[in-house]
Amino acid sequence: MNDLAPIIEQIGAYKDGVEKDRWKLAEMVNTAYAEFPQYERGLTSGLCQRLKYTPANVYNYRNGYHMKEIVLFGNKPDLSVSHYAKMYNLCKTYELEFPEIQEYLELAESESWSVLQLAREISANHSEDTNDKYLKSIRRLILLIVNVLNDPENNMNEFLRANLYDVKKELEKI
Repeated sequence: MNDLAPIIEQIGAYKDGVEKDRWKLAEMVNTAYAEFPQYERGLTSGLCQRLKYTPANVYNYRNGYHMKEIVLFGNKPDLSVSHYAKMYNLCKTYELEFPEIQEYLELAESESWSVLQLAREISANHSEDTNDKYLKSIRRLILLIVNVLNDPENNMNEFLRANLYDVKKELEKI
C-alpha cells in the first residue's frame, strides 16, 4: 500500500482541482491500474476512498479510457468517458466486432446520443445468447472473485490469491 499512496494521492489531488478533465482523470486511473499487478491489494479501495467514487465508477474510468485509447484505432469520436465505458460493457454483453463498435460510436457522436440512448440502440439491434443463464452465473462468479480479491480486509495469502486469480482467468475463457 505504501507504493500506492503517492499515486492515489496524485489522482485525488487532480480530481480535487478546479480544472479537471474527465479524460485526464480516466488516463490517470488507467495508468495506475497498468503500473501495478492485477488485483493489487488496496488500489481500488484506495482510489474509491480518495476519489469518493464507487468501485464501478473507478472501473468505468479505467474501462472508458481503455476502450477509447487502446481498443479503438483511427477516428475516435468525441464522446464522454461514460459513453466509452458503456460501450466497453456492451461489447462484452453482445460480443460486438470492432467495425460495429466504431460505427455505433460515430453514430452516437453525430446524433448526439446520450449514454442511455446508445445502450438502447445496441440492445434493440442485438440479443444476448440464449444460453445466457449459465453465462450469467459464470459472470456473477467472476464478479464475486473480483470483489474478494479487491477486498482490502481479506487476509488471503499470496498463494491463495494467485490461485483465485487463475480460476478467474479460466472462467473468463468460457
